Amino acid sequence: MFNSQSVKINYGNNILIIQSDVIAKKSNSSILLKINNTVILITVVIGNKVYNDYFFPLTINYYEKLYSSGKFPGGFLKREIRQTENEIIISRLIDRSIRSLFNKDYLYETDVTVTLLSHDNNIMPDVISIIGVSIAIKKILNESFNGPIFACRIGYINNNFIFNPSYLDLQNSELDIIFSSTMDSIIMIESSSKLLNKDIILNSINYGLEYKNIFLNNLKKIFFNTDYIYININFNPVYQIMKFIFYKELFYLYKNIKDKNIFDENMNKIKSRVIYYINKLSALNINVILFNFENLKKDIFRSIILKFKKRIDERNFDDIRNINSNISILPSVHGSSLFTRGETQALVSVTLGNEKDSQIIETVYDNKNYYDKFIFHYNFPSYCVGETGFHTFPRRREIGHGKLAKKSILPIIPNEIDFPYTIRVVSEIIESNGSSSMASVCGASLALMDAGVPIKSIIAGIAMGIIINKEENIILTDISGIEDSYGDIDFKVSGNGNEITAIQMDIKTNNIINISIINLLLIDANKAIKKIISHIKSIIPIYKNNLSDLVPKIKIIKIDQNKISNIIGKNGNVIKDIINKTNTNIDINDNGTIKISSNNLNDINNAIIYIKDIVSDIIKNNIYHGIILNIISIGILVSIKNNKKGIIKKTYLNKVYNNINYSNKFFIGQKIFVKVENVDYKTGKIYLNLNKKI
Repeated sequence: MFNSQSVKINYGNNILIIQSDVIAKKSNSSILLKINNTVILITVVIGNKVYNDYFFPLTINYYEKLYSSGKFPGGFLKREIRQTENEIIISRLIDRSIRSLFNKDYLYETDVTVTLLSHDNNIMPDVISIIGVSIAIKKILNESFNGPIFACRIGYINNNFIFNPSYLDLQNSELDIIFSSTMDSIIMIESSSKLLNKDIILNSINYGLEYKNIFLNNLKKIFFNTDYIYININFNPVYQIMKFIFYKELFYLYKNIKDKNIFDENMNKIKSRVIYYINKLSALNINVILFNFENLKKDIFRSIILKFKKRIDERNFDDIRNINSNISILPSVHGSSLFTRGETQALVSVTLGNEKDSQIIETVYDNKNYYDKFIFHYNFPSYCVGETGFHTFPRRREIGHGKLAKKSILPIIPNEIDFPYTIRVVSEIIESNGSSSMASVCGASLALMDAGVPIKSIIAGIAMGIIINKEENIILTDISGIEDSYGDIDFKVSGNGNEITAIQMDIKTNNIINISIINLLLIDANKAIKKIISHIKSIIPIYKNNLSDLVPKIKIIKIDQNKISNIIGKNGNVIKDIINKTNTNIDINDNGTIKISSNNLNDINNAIIYIKDIVSDIIKNNIYHGIILNIISIGILVSIKNNKKGIIKKTYLNKVYNNINYSNKFFIGQKIFVKVENVDYKTGKIYLNLNKKI
């Protein structure tokens, strides 16, 4: 175990304090990060045996404790139960930043836990967590981990870039881009923007990179001044033997078999024979065999592309797979589409609802909950890749892909005034061979237009890849599943062909990705997106003028804020009465905006009449129909115009009836016409006279 350290490093305009092994000392490595009032605990625990698979068993769990911002958890139990979607997204963000930095022969089970203990809204904790995790891992692994790394978020407000904007800044920013980088290469990008051109995106990355060298140089100089624990796994040299026996067979399979099902069937047969023959030659852990088998497959795949200048499915490098689309395929759904690109297929539905259908979001970033009125869900059942499996809660991958698709589409969703509906988009991936999240984006544009949502622009998405070689870099458009696995990069882009709404980049190898490569990827991505949008326009060029008859109708009216209480009534009695009488849903905003929704337009109009009657002023000298509520010592209490109460004073009645007892002329429940004598607007009291003598 290392001795405790505490260092301070400049990070933008803030000071990042890094304390190691101060608390949580049972873990292999612990880091306590402090920046302003934000405090984050990071722990790393490494298992003592190699995991029996060629997939690296790295687990990242990020948690935001609500006490970190002085809040109680909502709900009956008053404690954090499951990870929120935001916690899962940040867990994935950290994972994507560091997974590629481990040596390929490092396969120990590694568990990283990140806990937000104290939160300052001026500091967003996700990028700080990425940096902290890389420090905590590098502290105990030497050559097995190519860290630490730099990470930052860049905002864009009033044509100016902002380094690590605050939560409040982000509410006004046209751009929210996070990227991670080693000293040599950009390794992860997560970006959402409001239809910005690629040059602004590239310039934002360059702006952030200006802080990188100083930060990493200072970090390595100040903090990493001690020896490392080097955990090494010595694999037996089986690669050459495997290559000698199986190279031709694998080469033929990649070069000639185009059908994915036949390909997978044959590959599984070869895999079984590889395990059998290698074990016969030398009894090895299956992990060693599978590790080398994956490397051999990857090398053969890449060599075919580099040698023949063609992809294994015979496409040119910039070709998009065949696209086919349909809309309105689900008759009882508000809007639907089926988008097919190659062997990837997304069935997308749109449901429109009222205010009550919005999702309540509780976070540490805001003192009050907010309502999310645009929901995007992505489902990836096991059958879409021909596998068996359990259908349970959405997995991390599904949540992450849904979030990416949502960020892609959100900038084109109309504002609440123009379109007062809560929107839910669901993408069911029913077949998959790469780029299913981007298929979901294309399908969403189709389904939204089919539903009649007045989107601002058509958005499409494309997944790009690259094969990096000493002699050349080959950019691949619309990558398939295998190209994703064996290429150097997975680069997803959404936009309208000229402007970008979302980018997600992950690297798969230790090759260098710089700003020039990203620029080339964006150029080719925009070309591909324009082709896809041209296809979408051939199916439906613009959103439908009319909503489906199945969609609830919504009208919005505005009233004086001071009269909201009149609409609600004591214990909500008035609003409940209107809802029950008109069979509507009514939502009242603090600013006086009222949304009335129902499946029947007449019901909405009736509710509006009730509301307007309640909030409209009683006018002096006007005549109203009234009902006697009570006969009291000071006069007669009368209900007029939606339960407004006025009084016919005793002095007036004595005058009209010459001081003769008038009570026998009136009874409770009697309908009479009254004329308004006066209204005291300060007290709300209404004074009435009889319209005519009874």
